Amino acid sequence: MTPLLLLAASVGADPAPLVVDSPSVDLGEVRANKPLVHAFRLKNTGPVPLTITEVTGVCGCVRQALGSKVLKPGVGTELTLGVNLLTQPEGPNSWKLAVRYKTDGDPPTTGAAVVQVAAKIKKDVTVEPVALMLSAEREITGALTVVDRRGKPLTVTGVRVGLKDLKTDVKPAADAAGKRTQRIELTVTDACPPGQYSDEISIDTDDPDYRELRIPLRVVKKAAATGVQAVPASATLRFAKDQASASALVRLRDAGGREVVVDKAESDHAAVSCKWAAGPGAMATLRIIVDLKDARAAGVAVVTVRLKGPAAESILVPVSWTVP
Repeated sequence: MTPLLLLAASVGADPAPLVVDSPSVDLGEVRANKPLVHAFRLKNTGPVPLTITEVTGVCGCVRQALGSKVLKPGVGTELTLGVNLLTQPEGPNSWKLAVRYKTDGDPPTTGAAVVQVAAKIKKDVTVEPVALMLSAEREITGALTVVDRRGKPLTVTGVRVGLKDLKTDVKPAADAAGKRTQRIELTVTDACPPGQYSDEISIDTDDPDYRELRIPLRVVKKAAATGVQAVPASATLRFAKDQASASALVRLRDAGGREVVVDKAESDHAAVSCKWAAGPGAMATLRIIVDLKDARAAGVAVVTVRLKGPAAESILVPVSWTVP
């Protein structure tokens, strides 16, 4: 098509019906003392109703809430984006959501609008790790450390978790080298039934600017060892500086020496992908890959491996990763 025809087609094309007021915003420098929340105003400016079919983000760290999926002509709604800044790297960051829609016209049309929030994160108080994964067959223990580098540091006053079989113990604060550290120990008791659980650890402090620090928690309580087992039972990946992806190998081994056949393996996190192959011997080998472009920050996930043999069953492999 000639440039003149392209211009004519562009001039004659109908504008996109879904319009966003200020689709890209920069909030400047923000402290990681509370979640970042921003609302976008969407409006159907077309002549027919439209339906928002999907709202997706570039990473699992973004939460979103949509006021209404179906918009009549001239009607608007709000899309709210939320990010837990404690789990994000310090410095410049941006988060995008793609809003996909279809119209009720004849014929129907589809399209997408993109919204983005940018901010420069300042972290003078941190929690390490930024996401906690606990996994074992019986009692499970883990720990978090709150670090405050300010001249007047905060003190942790309590910890709240929704999982009923999890106990917490806040240790005394320690001041050294110009910072205060305070350790929080967590124990999932043996009474917790087998399964996987998602929760959030809420850390209360005496600082009005940091009243509550929230950290994602994943718990995988495994049943007693029988049949096929993953070796190692979980995968921990550590990114080096400028490393784009990291991977770990996990062997799937049957206690009776029977051949292990993988049907498929998938993760609940968009940054985690899996490959698998037969061997060595009767075992199967699983490669777990984390893409930092999609992960953006440290995190946790669970890989579910579905087996064809020696019996149809599912194996859970917890995955965690850290970034420089």
